[in-house]
Formats: sequence, C-alpha cells, structure tokens
Amino acid sequence: MKLDSLERRVAVLESRLPTPEDEEKRRLDEFLSKCSDEELNQMIKITEKDEPSLEDIVFMEAMEARYEAERH
Repeated sequence: MKLDSLERRVAVLESRLPTPEDEEKRRLDEFLSKCSDEELNQMIKITEKDEPSLEDIVFMEAMEARYEAERH
C-alpha cells in the first residue's frame, strides 16, 4: 500500500517536470520581454512576409546574437 502511494506521488511529481516545449516557450517569452516595442513591431512585419529580405534576415540574426550574448 505504501509503495502504491509512493509510486503515485512520484508519477505526479514527474508529470510536473517541464517539457522541452515548456522550456522553449519560457526562453521565447524571456527573449520577447527584453525586446523594445520597435523591435517587436519589426519582427511582426518580418514574420508576416512571405519572403524576408536580406535586411530582414540580418535584423533577425542580430536579434538572435544579442539575445544569446545576454543569456551567457
């Protein structure tokens, strides 16, 4: 009986562990919270395009590089 109870408690605790999707969402939320309104607006415009321009790609790479530098 105690073993069953312990197994259930372990199962509940394991179910609360963050999934890779949870971790990715947390990282994205953290990144977006650090962006200025202007940067967010620019990213929205870029993601709405069918084909990003070279300038758009450079902007997004710079944002990613800045974010990665801040994380470390």
